[in-house]
Parts: sequence; structure tokens; C-alpha cells
Amino acid sequence: MPVNRNAYKRYLVYDKCFQKQNRTYTVRDLMHEVEPRVSRAMLYNDLAYMRSDEGFGAPIVSSLVNGVAYYTYSDPGFSIVRQPIRESEREVILETLALLGRSGGLPGFEWVQETLLRFEESLNISVQSTPVMMFQQNPYLNNIGLLGDLYRYVSQKKVLKIRYKPFVMKESRFVFHPYLLKQYNSRWYYFGWNETAAMIHNLAVDRIVSVKECDMAFRENRDIDFGEYFDDVVGVTVPEDRSREEIWLEVHPDLLPYIVTKPIHHSQTLKKRPGLNGWKSLTLKVIPNYELESLLLSFMPRIRVVSPEWLRMSMVKKLQDGLGLHEG
Repeated sequence: MPVNRNAYKRYLVYDKCFQKQNRTYTVRDLMHEVEPRVSRAMLYNDLAYMRSDEGFGAPIVSSLVNGVAYYTYSDPGFSIVRQPIRESEREVILETLALLGRSGGLPGFEWVQETLLRFEESLNISVQSTPVMMFQQNPYLNNIGLLGDLYRYVSQKKVLKIRYKPFVMKESRFVFHPYLLKQYNSRWYYFGWNETAAMIHNLAVDRIVSVKECDMAFRENRDIDFGEYFDDVVGVTVPEDRSREEIWLEVHPDLLPYIVTKPIHHSQTLKKRPGLNGWKSLTLKVIPNYELESLLLSFMPRIRVVSPEWLRMSMVKKLQDGLGLHEG
């Protein structure tokens, strides 16, 4: 069974304690060594796992002194970090390295391939060269070669001076503190603090004209939890002037299996109330944005908006405009 990160951190703490030849530890001592603190039951479970064959086979022994158990290693030369890689771990490493290798094909991420080669040599393993999993990529996207640098700026907390040119607006220049690089629908987006506008800004990477590091103090992200930031939207645009609404849709029976197996949004709920002519009703609870409307248009004419009325009329106008263009 895979070990989670927090548990492994605890095992490393115990491991260092047990290697000390001039000291032994009680359960209370061990509980105080671990941060955050753990319960007595969790500590006993941790020690049992470390001793087990499924764990590390650690030679943890205890001795009673005045009725109190003291723990240490019977072999002071033992350490969990010096144990050979097990077959199950080897398989996980191979799968992880193979997945990492897919990103090595992106411009700016050549270092991933170099790192993989060093891993293969040091661990004496070979990653399968023929891909068994492929991700969606757009190698012709404008500024695709910037991705490696943009990733580095986030990880190293670099402050940037950016020139940016949206499709229908004038070019702007601003100081930018980068927090997140995110992909959606084959495009990349850069999220961070726009110091000039004093707000979180979402930049389309393909619209960046130039980017340059500047020697300024980095502003840490204390405004947004990006793990939750996109929960209420489809895509990457979070409108500041809108709130979450319930969207009622009706779906043609032929389209329904695709919508059910690949939901439009995690809030999607299929309703028992039937629609007209056998169509099925479903609801979304989202903040409406450009990406939602674009996705709904892509499903036309096998999906229709029932409510809210303003969204229904917005879709009608877009369809009428498109029809007018094709009628010449």
C-alpha cells in the first residue's frame, strides 16, 4: 500500500531517533518529536507498519525499565532510507518517470529529460520509451517556449515586468508576482498579483509580449487558495461581478451519455423532471463565464438553456449572429 507524504515524514523522525545509540525513547518522547503531534494509537500504528514486511522491516525493539517501554533499533546501522527499492516501489517510480517524460517534450522543459536520464542511471532502471499514455498538447501555441521560464519564475518566486497584449485591447505593462501556471483547453494561463492594478490577474500565455525578471521583493499569495479558486466555474475565468447561479439545461437523449460520463461541472445534477420530447433535464451551480457559454454552444443543437433567462437570451443572440454570418 502506498505511503502518504505525512506518514513518511513521521517515519523519518522515528528512524533518526532509533539510530541514536546513546538514547532510547518512550512513546511519550516519540509523540513530542513529531510535528504535528500524533495520538498514541497513531504512533503504535506507525511503529507496527515500520516493523512489517509491507513497511520497512525495521528492527524496532523495546525494553522495560521500571514498567516503562523504551524503543530503539536492535541494529544501530539500520535506516529506512538505506533500504533497497522494493518491486512495488520500483513500479510506481517507473510509472511516475514515464509520466514526467511526457512533459519533457514541451519547449523549455528539456531539463526533465536530462533529470530522467540521471534517475535511470542512478536507480538502474529504464523508462519505457514507447508512450502508453498521451496528454493533449498544442506544440504550435504562441509562446510555448516560454513555459519552462514561467514555471521557474513561479517555483523561484521571481518578480516580473510583463508586456501584455490582449486580442481586443491595447498593450499594457505591469509588475507581476506569479503564483500559478494552469492549462485549459490546450491553452496556458498565468495567474498572479498584478501590482499595477492591485489585483489577481489571469494572463493568457500566448498574449504575453515580453517578460523580464526584476529585483523586487516577492509578494506572497495570501489572497487565494487555488485549490478552491476554480471550483465554481468552468475553465479559468472567475468573473468578479457575478455570483454562482443555478443553470437549468435540457439535453437530447443522444448527447446525454457524453454529458453524464464527462460532466460539464462537478455540480452537475441529473433531474427526474423530464424535458420536452424525451429530452433530459440537468442543473449546474456555477458562476457563468465565457468558457461555459462556449462549451454550451459546442453542444448545440443537442442542448438548450432553460434558465436563467438572461443566459438563454445570450445563447439565442450568439446563435442568431452565427446564422446571420452563414446566410451571407
